[in-house]
Amino acid sequence: MESQSLALQKQLSQYAPLKLDPELTGLSEADKEALLYILKASTVIDDIFYEQVWYGNSALRDWLQEHSNSSYLDQVKWMYFSINKGPWSCLDENKAFLTTADSAVKLLRDSTKPVSGWKGIEYRVAFPVVKPPGASFYPPDMDKMEFKLWKNTLSSSEQKAATGYFSVIRRHGDSLPLTTSHNIDQLDSEKPLKSDDLCIC
Repeated sequence: MESQSLALQKQLSQYAPLKLDPELTGLSEADKEALLYILKASTVIDDIFYEQVWYGNSALRDWLQEHSNSSYLDQVKWMYFSINKGPWSCLDENKAFLTTADSAVKLLRDSTKPVSGWKGIEYRVAFPVVKPPGASFYPPDMDKMEFKLWKNTLSSSEQKAATGYFSVIRRHGDSLPLTTSHNIDQLDSEKPLKSDDLCIC
């Protein structure tokens, strides 16, 4: 635990804190009001970015923030997560700086059904060690081959939407994407794979 704290502290030291002290005296009341809306919009954009990094990012962020005062290690975890907007270090080629213990399970003090000696468990969100390349625009289990084969089944207008900047690809009926497997004979055949569980949102 101490070695992890030291490692995170070393990574944190790569960044220099910068205090911004804007001069607002020259702004009109209307400008100041507009500035408040810009600040509110920036927090919304922040939330969108968290989701774009990885679908479980916001849940992990909330858990780390909630427990940031539990120990010094939890504090530096939260600080470094806040800088990187995720569990991967931007300055270290997106290497994960959290451990599997940070996404395992935790004991609950009060379970719904009291059982002698049993406190209950609650699953935390588990993050992949390798940062997902799809940035939440695609299901995390989708590879390039599946996307290419699926795209070939679409009309030209649907293909344009599927590869556009304002669309995301999701699996039907899944709040969290599920892993699917395909028959190798389908992949090797000349006919494109028909993925009926995918949709453009």
